[in-house]
Amino acid sequence: NDFSLFSTFFSFLMLFCYYQIGQMLEQQRGTLHFNLYYLFGILFMDIGALLLRESATTYYLNLTLFLAIATILPELIFRFYFIIPIKAKYLAWVYLGLTLIDLFRGLITMFRGLRFGVVYLGWLFPIIALLNYFLFYGSSFRNLLPQSPPLPQGRRRQPAPSRCRQALCRRRSG
Repeated sequence: NDFSLFSTFFSFLMLFCYYQIGQMLEQQRGTLHFNLYYLFGILFMDIGALLLRESATTYYLNLTLFLAIATILPELIFRFYFIIPIKAKYLAWVYLGLTLIDLFRGLITMFRGLRFGVVYLGWLFPIIALLNYFLFYGSSFRNLLPQSPPLPQGRRRQPAPSRCRQALCRRRSG
């Protein structure tokens, strides 16, 4: 491991970003919900590490924090390189695409290792983190989906007045 100023700066920058995202999630859903989300995520990752006999990591769990905030606030703007504005929902799709690439790379690594009698199951950690995400935020996932354009509105028909309304009008006029 090389310890450099750049890696230290990058680590502090990532911690700051995760802190900000955690604060936003906590404000949107409440402290209990956020704490349960992260606690269950750590618990699932640890159980997965024990069952898979791999070392546990919170890397993918921390990435699902970003996915959760993008689900709740899809129109939130992030500044790429502090300049280029990008909506959170688009970055969430990039995250999901990169996670799929990680899964395929893990599968390839596992199949290559099988030739030598080594079974690598660490590629399942992104799935465990996503299961935790869907457990807590799955009902809001449709916020990330593109919305269909509204149908063209023709001349709207006025709804017929209800019977109660008609009776009220008769009483007032008569």
